[in-house]
Amino acid sequence: MTPAQCLGSDEDLAKVTLETLKHAHELIVRTEGAVFVSVGSHDVEMVKQFLSTLKKTEALQFTPHIEEAFWVKPEFHVTHFENISEPSVELNWLRSVEIKAEEWIAICFILRLMVNTVHGVMYKELRHVKGWAYNMDWNASSYPTQYRYGFFFPLNNLEEINYTRSVIFERIEQALQNQELIELEVERRIATKAHGYQTSPAISDSAIDDLRTYGKVHSETEWEEFINKMLDPEYREKIRQAFFTRDGYGETAFFPEDQN
Repeated sequence: MTPAQCLGSDEDLAKVTLETLKHAHELIVRTEGAVFVSVGSHDVEMVKQFLSTLKKTEALQFTPHIEEAFWVKPEFHVTHFENISEPSVELNWLRSVEIKAEEWIAICFILRLMVNTVHGVMYKELRHVKGWAYNMDWNASSYPTQYRYGFFFPLNNLEEINYTRSVIFERIEQALQNQELIELEVERRIATKAHGYQTSPAISDSAIDDLRTYGKVHSETEWEEFINKMLDPEYREKIRQAFFTRDGYGETAFFPEDQN
């Protein structure tokens, strides 16, 4: 996506007037359903008085339209780009099914388990054992009946990429069978989540996906309950068989233009 697609062309932006911006603001910002968060030491009554003077406006009703994502070429393939400096591979799943909130938390737990810098199974192998990669990541985005999740591995050549592709499913299965590892990771996740719901930005980050996908914000208590379900080996195997097979799976390698 280019800057013009995000922000508009220079020609279009030059035509924006103050009246255009005012109209856009009035169209989008509505008092109905708005939540005002007050933080700090100040005169609450003065704030309430100010809010009472605002003109009440009804919220606009938008009909969401989510086009189903699909693989054009899920089979492994290599693409070249001018603006990248090193090879990498993305291993992703696209699933057009209904995934419950507790299942989505489990999926994200497994993704993080494989690549985090503390207990990450692939992190330890690719960095400490083989010395191939010094950072790797996972991704997960959710919409109603549309989910995308997977891994990103920056590597050095096609040989390393093919190795990573060849072991990923086995490594996931092995990790989920390691009860001691899972217990340590559950403990770590709960400990690092201690402040996850304590600030407005942190709540917003979690709430956006929750509201968009499930129509509600799950509480910290619910989140911890979902995480603790990963302590059950049978539940982990159920999640693996449902969401970490080759169903909906695709592989893409990215190389600099001048590298094969």
